[in-house]
Amino acid sequence: MKTLENKRIIVLGGSSGLGLATAQAAAADGAEVIIVSSNQQRIDQALATLPENSKGFALSLDRKKI
Repeated sequence: MKTLENKRIIVLGGSSGLGLATAQAAAADGAEVIIVSSNQQRIDQALATLPENSKGFALSLDRKKI
């Protein structure tokens, strides 16, 4: 049984490293995954490793820019 089926998760920093690994694990467990990162190119590369229904958005989370 997939414990995250019918759930949606948002992973900040989800385009590489631990964030991407978390997004991949959640997707494998049935979640719809949304990743957020500051770099669109890395988002696009990460989305290629995630299921087709995954989404990615470029957003700067730098507090100095808010």
